[in-house]
Amino acid sequence: MTTTSRVGLPWPALVGSAVLLVALGAGGTYISLRSANPSRSAEGASAMPDSARPSEQAARIGSAEVTSDRSAPLPDVVVTLSQQAAERVGIVVSQVLAGQASGGLRAPGVVQPNAYRQVVVTPLVSGRVTSVAAELGQAVQRGQTIARIFSPELVEAQTRYVSARAELGAHEQALARTEKLVGIGAASRQELERIQAEHAARRADLEGAAARLQLLGISPAALGTLAPGHDQGATVDVPAPIAGIVTERTANAGL
Repeated sequence: MTTTSRVGLPWPALVGSAVLLVALGAGGTYISLRSANPSRSAEGASAMPDSARPSEQAARIGSAEVTSDRSAPLPDVVVTLSQQAAERVGIVVSQVLAGQASGGLRAPGVVQPNAYRQVVVTPLVSGRVTSVAAELGQAVQRGQTIARIFSPELVEAQTRYVSARAELGAHEQALARTEKLVGIGAASRQELERIQAEHAARRADLEGAAARLQLLGISPAALGTLAPGHDQGATVDVPAPIAGIVTERTANAGL
C-alpha cells in the first residue's frame, strides 16, 4: 500500500455528469430571474399585440363565425394597386360620358339568303337546255324568261292532242249519221250505243291530252290554236316563279 490513491471512472459517465450539472445550473438561473421580476412578465404578456397571440385570436374569430348569420352576403374583396402596378397591367381609369360610337367592328361571317324564301326553278318538261338568261346576282321579275328548253316530250304531247281532237271530230260526224239512220229505222239501236261509247272514249282521250299539255306549260288559249300544221313548236320558256335575285345557277346551255 502506497501513500497516493487514485479512483478510476469511465469517460461516458464523466460526460453525462457534466451535462447534468450544466442543465441544473441553467434551470436554477431561470427560476431565480422569474421570481425576481414577476410584474415585468405580467406587463409583457398584457402588452403583447393581438397578432402575437394566435391562439386567442383564432378563438375570437371562430366564435364570430359561429354566431354570424349565414344568409348574410359575404363582404366585398378590395384589392389595392399602386399607380405603377395599374400601369404595368394596363388598367386605365376614365370618366364615363354619354356619346355615340364612331368606330366599327369587323368580324368574319357568311352572307346567305333566307332559306324560307328560296324557290327552286324546275322546268315542267324534259329536254335539252338551249339558253340560260339568268346570271348570278341578277334581279328578275315574276314571269320573266330565265331559260329555254327544246323538248321532244312537248312535241309528242302536242301530236297526241291534235290526233285525239281529229278522232273526236270524226266520231262526232259518225254519231250524227247513226242518230239519223236510227231515226228513219235504217240502223239499229245497238249500233247507236256502240258509236256513243266510242265517242265518249275519244272525248276522254282529248281531255287527257289537253290536261297533259297544260301541265307542260301550254295555256288554254294556246290549245285552241293547235291543229295539224299549226303546232306550238318544241321550245319551252322557263319563267321565274317569283321576283327576286338569282342566287344559284346549276344549268348551262347544252345540259
